[in-house]
Amino acid sequence: MRIGIVLAGVSYEDGSKYRYRNFEESVESFRYYVEEYLKDLGHTTDYYIYTYDTPKSPALLKEYNPIKWELINEETQIVSPSSTVMAHNIVSSMGMIVSEELDYVIQTRFDIRFNTQPFHNWDWNKVNFLWRENEFHHLPLVNDCFFGYPYSQLENLIRASITSQLQPVEGVKIGLHNLYRPLSEIIGEDNINICDSEWKRSAENNLYTLTRKA
Repeated sequence: MRIGIVLAGVSYEDGSKYRYRNFEESVESFRYYVEEYLKDLGHTTDYYIYTYDTPKSPALLKEYNPIKWELINEETQIVSPSSTVMAHNIVSSMGMIVSEELDYVIQTRFDIRFNTQPFHNWDWNKVNFLWRENEFHHLPLVNDCFFGYPYSQLENLIRASITSQLQPVEGVKIGLHNLYRPLSEIIGEDNINICDSEWKRSAENNLYTLTRKA
């Protein structure tokens, strides 16, 4: 399969204005546990990048060599009051790959450093979420740091993501964690796979470390 790896959000922030993030602290593990793992399975991978323009943008583009990219000016970026910035960036990055010739998409962020490969119990025919978040169990919330979907489901993911912001289930709006319900109403629960049956937290788990710092 041809797999598009879409990285969206903050790739670098020196900590003077927001919490510190640096893609350079996670890129090595990401390429080993994600990119190389997928290539070993016989897939081809291409990167797509949607992030803020920073002094490290040239190094970022050189490292990932993306097929497409967009460098955002934070000062002129317009985000709807009904959306979180994170969700806005993810949906915008999805828009970048409309009309691309892909079979599958991995949607993720820049500051995720893996300890092992994340594809346990993965179903390539479905939308995959790593786990359900350990709060609001009845919704449920899902991990939005790393998820994947067949390219044929792209428009449904965009639609469900927008709905999760405009009409969040029970008013819970945390990034795209509340994506499960609106997505399942569009494509059905049978087309969604939760890889790990345990309730976990995106911020603290054994699979990966978010390298951002307060």
